[in-house]
Amino acid sequence: MKQRKTVGTLIGVGTVAMVAMTAGYGALLVACSSDDTAGAGSDAGAAHVADATSDAHLAEVDAGACVPSGAAPRTGPYTFASNGTGACTSAQLSALFTTCLGDAGTSAGCAAFNAANTSCYGCVSGPSTGTLLTPVLTTALADGTSFSWANTAGCLQALDPAEQACAQAQAIADTCEYDQCGACTQADLAGALSSCVNDAVTGSCAPVQVKETACDDQLMATDLAAAPCFDLYNADGTFTPALFAYVALVCGPPDAGSPADAGDAGDGGT
Repeated sequence: MKQRKTVGTLIGVGTVAMVAMTAGYGALLVACSSDDTAGAGSDAGAAHVADATSDAHLAEVDAGACVPSGAAPRTGPYTFASNGTGACTSAQLSALFTTCLGDAGTSAGCAAFNAANTSCYGCVSGPSTGTLLTPVLTTALADGTSFSWANTAGCLQALDPAEQACAQAQAIADTCEYDQCGACTQADLAGALSSCVNDAVTGSCAPVQVKETACDDQLMATDLAAAPCFDLYNADGTFTPALFAYVALVCGPPDAGSPADAGDAGDGGT
């Protein structure tokens, strides 16, 4: 089924707790330390927190309000990490899934993993403001923390490179919607943040959301290869094996497989 941007939890480093959102498709959020927005290869902070986003699109936004900024969508083009980069070994991926992304993960454990495996973690997570988009993206918040979400567009590109146009449409819409909510703070993660993102979907991001939705509908109806990209979260916002397999496909060894082979790829899939 096509996924909406809904609220859920997960773990990250420095302050990383991943969350899905309610509106749009295939999004994941995380509360992160300011280090998470430094770029791929930088340390990502993690704290196990429940994130939610509230996006209210207003003509004029009060300073400090957790509402959409109304900024125009960026037009790209975006690039995505190539498959089989080898940034993570199979052993590192197993530890990452268990320590940072799985149900049994902890903030302390994920922070320790990140400190010892910076290149691997940097392949997995990077800022949403760049043009090279990693499998998990972080968006800065007003209080110096950040939230993260799954890069559905990159997943589409990884599984079916022929769908470049739809991957770009997805990336443009998702970055528009999530980056609208930079005025929010970690205190808003329990509700206001998800409202903010949802309001961005129907506000200034509506024109690009239309194209994304059309692409998603087409892919869900005709492209079985891309189907796992719309199954990256469980109902409670935790990651499914499809997300783990997508990460492995991009950041793992060349023979890491694809999300379609993700039956046992971590703790978050049940």
